[in-house]
Amino acid sequence: MDTKNNDYINKPSDTKYLSENVYRLICVVGISGKSTSLRLLLNSDNVLSEEYVCGLLASRLNGDDERSIEECISALAPCFNAVDNYLFNLASEEFKDFYADFYEWTSAPEIFQRCFHLLQSTDAVLHDLAMLLCSSVLERSLGDIYLLKGKQCPSLLKDLLLTNELQNIFGDTWMRVLRTMIGPPSSLNLRNVYWHGFVVPGQIKKQYTYFILLMTATLGKKLAAKGVSVSSHRPFTTFPALTNLEIIEIDIRNSKMLELLIEETTFISNYMRPVWISAIRALNNNRSGDAIILLLTQLEHCLRSVFAKINNCEGRVLTAESAEFYTTFAEILNIDLPNGDNNHLHSALGISFLDMLYDLLVYPEGLRLRDQISHGEVNLNAISERMVSFVFATCVAFCSKWLPPSALSWKEPSVRQIYQWAENYETHFHPVTIAKYQITSISKELSSWLELPRPSKSDILFDIDWTLTDWSHHARLNSLCERTASISGSNLNDHSVPFQPFGKFDLPVTDLAILRSYHSSGKTIIDDDVHVHVATSHVDGLSSTAMINQANLILRQCTRVCNNVKSAVQMRFDQFKRRELRSRQRKTYARMLDSITFISIGLKLVMIHTFQIIKNASSGSYRTLPHERILRLAKHILKYSENIASHTNVEKNRWEEAVILTESLLEYLIVVMQNTSNS
Repeated sequence: MDTKNNDYINKPSDTKYLSENVYRLICVVGISGKSTSLRLLLNSDNVLSEEYVCGLLASRLNGDDERSIEECISALAPCFNAVDNYLFNLASEEFKDFYADFYEWTSAPEIFQRCFHLLQSTDAVLHDLAMLLCSSVLERSLGDIYLLKGKQCPSLLKDLLLTNELQNIFGDTWMRVLRTMIGPPSSLNLRNVYWHGFVVPGQIKKQYTYFILLMTATLGKKLAAKGVSVSSHRPFTTFPALTNLEIIEIDIRNSKMLELLIEETTFISNYMRPVWISAIRALNNNRSGDAIILLLTQLEHCLRSVFAKINNCEGRVLTAESAEFYTTFAEILNIDLPNGDNNHLHSALGISFLDMLYDLLVYPEGLRLRDQISHGEVNLNAISERMVSFVFATCVAFCSKWLPPSALSWKEPSVRQIYQWAENYETHFHPVTIAKYQITSISKELSSWLELPRPSKSDILFDIDWTLTDWSHHARLNSLCERTASISGSNLNDHSVPFQPFGKFDLPVTDLAILRSYHSSGKTIIDDDVHVHVATSHVDGLSSTAMINQANLILRQCTRVCNNVKSAVQMRFDQFKRRELRSRQRKTYARMLDSITFISIGLKLVMIHTFQIIKNASSGSYRTLPHERILRLAKHILKYSENIASHTNVEKNRWEEAVILTESLLEYLIVVMQNTSNS
């Protein structure tokens, strides 16, 4: 067991995790002053009075500078207090009767009723959970309103709140209130303070969450008054990538084991242990969504503390001031510190633990769970057991990494099993790994072209349109393939006769070692040639990253080509058998079947060179070609792949153009390979 990291423990101190100015704004300025009169603050619908709030903020509606926003916070503080007193004393049925209809515009109306119940509890962790829940749903719902008029929804909440689309619908007053509460770093910035794990249970009064509940209902009333309705919301994320993960099978509901681990690990500070215990209880009460939300915020909090300790920058555990960036997962996992020094967290965690975090949080093709759940993109009632297991196993693994050698938790078989699983974890969503999967998939798809339906020889002999087709370009392509094979050492065509348009048009891939399906060991040849047990940080430089990105773009286009060819061949064959093809369509069908031979050659060459591009990016060895020339090669191949994908679309049927493009590709690659051989 690795215990050396116990030197980097997350020791609790007298300070908590809000920096001085952030603490002052949230815990002093925002709670100052006497309560506003409810008679003035609420209108006849029991929502916030726009006229009254506008009067409070009249001279402060514009500008997001620190002084203006602090004045807004101070002006709204009595309102926060009044709403706290009002909703705390409101019965659950009254809350539902008053406001249920005003939450229907949101993507999850039931969440707000639930948040009200959480705030009625005496458990401070549940109060924080309420803010996490309602802020994510509010953000998602505001994005849906934006899309009624706008096209591309801003990815950052602070940018969304500045859009003219929302300004025109909700007006200056309510947008100013939203920017004051959940806007830029100079604001209360409650969404980020909570979601990035800076809040200690009980530290921030629940008045802000109550106010957001009432503010959301007020926005709903505003929409109803203007006749604005949301007929549908953006679909939730479904996490198809989850099926690719190898997840350890353990009893994640073993409360005794988990509570002992939380008590013994030095990964968790004393301040935050109640949050972890609450997550376990949520899981055992079938509230998986709540459990994952709490764990993800805590995972970031604990890793930030370790990051700050290891890199001797203890001040980074605090919320940043408005002119600085927060220390979030993005910086914690970056290979370098902002000053250019190495991030020592990488060496402390090791590659396997980094890979696990990148798969869970970072890689574009991975889960990106924290981002998606915090932006309201996840249906909390439909989180799969696999997702829950992966998140819990990850958290248990990190707690285990900071267990003292004498801890009783090491006697728990589940703890040892999870730690061993984490130590041997290999990335599933690194761009190189994704590329390997795609190459294997496309190679198998090319092999399956053997089985594509095509007319029999007897069908063709009696059709004059087919026999008049010009096949003179075969000789040119045969010559190009022979030249390519002589340079590359790969036999692209194992036939000794010219291509046969209605015979074997598959050009089997078994003669290309790089594209072989499987060894007897069950591993692909690609696995032997490229070892990718690395996190993104281990890809050497921007040029290597650019090469990998180009390779994945190429492979996506090749996948499109395979799908296009398969669909087109099946559709035309069915039409041919039903005798639905006119004379011109039969000629096009003949050209299509003939072109498949050459498209397969083109795709095989694309696979070979794309694989070599990936090898260069991950290991720095693509014969002697410099990165600049490899990038030019990648861009040329990408252009070919994009054009072929367009030409083979069933709507276009530009098969002759596809053959011409493939000829050009072969000529280009011959020059590239000759230059490589001579260099």
